[in-house]
Amino acid sequence: MMTQRLATRPELFKNDRICFLNSHITQFWERDWPRFQRCQMLPPNSLDWYFGNLPKSQPSNKRWGYDVDDLFIPLNIKNKHWVALHVSIPKRHITIYDSMVDWLDDAEMDLLVEPYAVMMPNLMHSAAQAEDKCVYFDAKYTHSRPSKDVPQQVGAGDCGVFVLKYLECLAVGYAAFPKTLCQKNITMFREQIASDMYHEINCRGPVEDPDDWDNVYLYDERL
Repeated sequence: MMTQRLATRPELFKNDRICFLNSHITQFWERDWPRFQRCQMLPPNSLDWYFGNLPKSQPSNKRWGYDVDDLFIPLNIKNKHWVALHVSIPKRHITIYDSMVDWLDDAEMDLLVEPYAVMMPNLMHSAAQAEDKCVYFDAKYTHSRPSKDVPQQVGAGDCGVFVLKYLECLAVGYAAFPKTLCQKNITMFREQIASDMYHEINCRGPVEDPDDWDNVYLYDERL
């Protein structure tokens, strides 16, 4: 949804040198991290991500570094929790925005982020034009997980909403997260996200005869 909005209404964002990636890249890169450690082999399709050919549903067709300065990525942890990654290519830094900073200690988070901190600069160095390899060198990116002024959730189940709102705020250029991004407004944000998806990606379902309710109910049952 955010990729489509960026393509159709770029004026809503801080600039057009940003790219949203879905969680598929983190799933594949986490899976192939041990192989990279053994033989320095990047995950399959890495160049497709680099050139903006993936995800197939909404390719950006933007090349990291040359056309993109900021990558925004949702990262799933142990199938239990979501955090947001902001990869700044010019700063060679990954910022982790976590709505439950006490759920996982810094040492464990360091290990989870290391695959991207290592493989992303390696990919960019490998794929860069010869004259630019000194700019896109393959040293490991730094990373941090700020806790001050990062809105936190209360209880479980709302991390995904916080991650989506973190990424949206960062992409439009907020200098700081608004005070309204808080637990008491989480239901409103869920409704807002659902409404945005409904309009942005036109997920209205089939056109039905409003008088033919039997067909409508049958369609709902199939879902």
